[in-house]
Amino acid sequence: KGRYSMNVQLVYTPDYRISNAVVKWPGSTHDSRILQNSKLARKYHVGQLKGILLGDSGYPSRQWLMTPLQNPQSQAEKAYNNAHIRTRVHIEQVNGQLKQKFRCLLGHGLQRKPRHAVKIILSCCILYNLSKDCGGPDMEHEEGEDEEGEDGYEEVHAAAQDEVSGVAARAEIIQYFAV
Repeated sequence: KGRYSMNVQLVYTPDYRISNAVVKWPGSTHDSRILQNSKLARKYHVGQLKGILLGDSGYPSRQWLMTPLQNPQSQAEKAYNNAHIRTRVHIEQVNGQLKQKFRCLLGHGLQRKPRHAVKIILSCCILYNLSKDCGGPDMEHEEGEDEEGEDGYEEVHAAAQDEVSGVAARAEIIQYFAV
């Protein structure tokens, strides 16, 4: 369309603060590729971070990343998906708040080259956090990572293993809803 686009991966905390931002990938990059090549994923993979994130269906299932089921069958699966949707709606609300507060992120977006757009988007994220509580920014930005990840066998095999364990973790959570 004759303009640049960026795919921005943001992670929010329960108190509506941005805790992680990956702002460097072209708009055509799939969400799962951004995640796979992020410091955030590496930290979860090696156990440096604990907890569970929620992601939409553009992301793969991981033990630490819950995604919705594509075709829920049982009542427990439907309950899981409903809980997932009710929780994820807050993420959409924060995205909306960010764009409303910094209207340059709306519509046709920033009419700037990517290297300038990255700085503006990150600045908006930091200012957003500051506006929440007037404290110092505690958002983590992944700077200096290569845009191209290694596609070696070990990494692909580990991703497949992670997908299997992610599906198992999700099944365990769904089992909890059946009780």
